[in-house]
Formats: sequence, C-alpha cells, structure tokens
Amino acid sequence: MLPARRFLITLVATAAAIPTLAASAPAQQLIAPVIARTLPGTPSIQTAPQIITAPAVETTTLPAPSEDSVASVPQAADLDLRPAVAPAELAAAIDCIAKVVRHEAANQSEKGQLAVAQLIINRTRVGSRFGHTACAVVNQPGQFFNTDSYHPDRSSGAWTRAVAVSRDAVQNVSPAVVPGALFYHAAYQAPPRFFRGRQRVAVLGDHIFYR
Repeated sequence: MLPARRFLITLVATAAAIPTLAASAPAQQLIAPVIARTLPGTPSIQTAPQIITAPAVETTTLPAPSEDSVASVPQAADLDLRPAVAPAELAAAIDCIAKVVRHEAANQSEKGQLAVAQLIINRTRVGSRFGHTACAVVNQPGQFFNTDSYHPDRSSGAWTRAVAVSRDAVQNVSPAVVPGALFYHAAYQAPPRFFRGRQRVAVLGDHIFYR
C-alpha cells in the first residue's frame, strides 16, 4: 500500500503543476517526460517545437525613371538666368515704344506695328550705337522723335493696340517679324542712298525694313 500512496501523491503534485507549466510553450516539453515516468505504460507524448516566424514585410519596388521624366527635368542650360527687368523700367519701355507705334504705324496691320516695335528692341541689342534702353533708342536725336513731347489719346483704341503690340515686343512673346532689322522707311518713297547698301528684310504694308 505504501508504493501506491506514493504514486498518488506524485500524480497529484504533477497534476497541480500542469496548469502553470502549460501557460508557456517550452513547458509542454517538460510535462510529457514527467507523465511518462509517473504513469507506467503511458505512451510518450512528442511535441514538436514551435517555430515563431516573423511576419512578412511588404516591400514596394519603385519604377525606374523613364527617359521622358528625366528629359522633363529642367537643366541649368535651359534656365533663364537673365536679371528680371524692374517694373518701372518695363513700363517706361512699353510707353516709349507705344508712342512710336501709335505715331508712325497706327494705320498698319498688327504685324506691321509689331515689326516697328521689334525693330526698336533690336536696336537695344547692338550695343551703344543706338542706346541700351527702348526710351534711349526712340529719343536718340535724328532717329524717331522726342516722346516726352508727344501726348496721344490714351483712351483710344489705337493707343490700346499700340500698347499691346509694344508689350509683346518688350517681353519677346511673338516670333520675330523682321529678324535683325534696324532701319525702315516708307515704301512709297525712293530709298535714300543710306539704304542702298543695306540688306532688305521684309516689306510690310507701307514700310520696308533693312538690316
């Protein structure tokens, strides 16, 4: 009777320890040998070790940049690095050119007016021969006229068109109508001797333009 009593005491102690040991995965590996030794004839319990794997991490593969996307990035050579024109200087240039367009080409087509305005801009780009600003060019003695003494009706449609054409020329919006032209004269007049050695660029309305 004594061995049977020891067997019961061992079995009770083992059963009391099972809930605590079962709380963790490694404890399962300890319980099976104890039961196998305590209960003769009980088949051994084999438990496979649990393998904890990390969750898969989703990765995003960025597409390789296309040739079009690379070409669309502005390069240093494509950037306009010229200094911005001050608003007051821009307004003065438009006003001076508009007075010439209104006075000398008001009866011409828009293209003919733009040709006169672009000619003035061309003169500002050839150095100090004519002047570095539009107002200096148009007010040069012996060339156009003194714009300070000319006061056109600024409420008229002719003035509105002249201003629009002049703004176009100053801001270089439209393609060149008379590329490189620096001089012009009325088409109904015989060309003075000065123009005989000049290259003719275009004839627009009542004006002939030369380089």
